[in-house]
Amino acid sequence: MYRELPENERNDLAAVILYSSATEALGMMIRAMVASKEVLSNKVLIQRLIAQLETATLPAQQAILSQTLALVVGQTPDDPGI
Repeated sequence: MYRELPENERNDLAAVILYSSATEALGMMIRAMVASKEVLSNKVLIQRLIAQLETATLPAQQAILSQTLALVVGQTPDDPGI
């Protein structure tokens, strides 16, 4: 699942979510978008991931977000088999 940082390690955001894997991060983002009835597209996912990467302060969080971005960018609707 995910865990929140202890209060003394939080930055100015309300809560920082640390994902344990790229697939978990992607799944959580997709579920949140579907739940809020937002448009779900690779473009929107890429934009959100880049925004999260720009604000991520922990190296582990940055690495997972980078891996997640690579997953999304690597699979586009015009790829064979998609």
